Amino acid sequence: MLHIKRKKQINRSFNLIKKKNNKDLSGWAKFVSGRCKILKKTFIVLMLISLMFYFSGCAAIFKGSNSKLNLSSDPEGAKVYVNGNYYGTTPIRILLKSNQTYTIEFKKEGYKTVTRNITNHVGAGWVILDVLGGLVPVIIDAATGSWYELDQKNINALLEKQQP
Repeated sequence: MLHIKRKKQINRSFNLIKKKNNKDLSGWAKFVSGRCKILKKTFIVLMLISLMFYFSGCAAIFKGSNSKLNLSSDPEGAKVYVNGNYYGTTPIRILLKSNQTYTIEFKKEGYKTVTRNITNHVGAGWVILDVLGGLVPVIIDAATGSWYELDQKNINALLEKQQP
């Protein structure tokens, strides 16, 4: 009988210790759990950002597939045609696809038409960065044409008067 009584006392004491420790641990567990949730969310956000950069080419992220071209003429006010399409009068800034070539015409009444050809080239720096990044960035930048850059950023056409 004494043995059973002692066993019950030990169990009660053990249960009290267990309850006390659980209360302490539950506060600690809540703290750790809260920290883990924050770390988990941070990790997920960082992974999504990393994947975005991985599944995009360097040139596609930082440069895009278009280039700005500044066009001016002397005298000003010449009509600008790019591949036969009217874009406006000089001075003008236009946005063109980097992976194409263009024929630009400057026309003004009383002056000779000036024609300029714009070509492009592959930016070696973008290719190197993409190769270091793996196969996916290479494919994306090659497909979007983001590797290309126009050979000129500014064009000034000197218009000559027509002879009567």
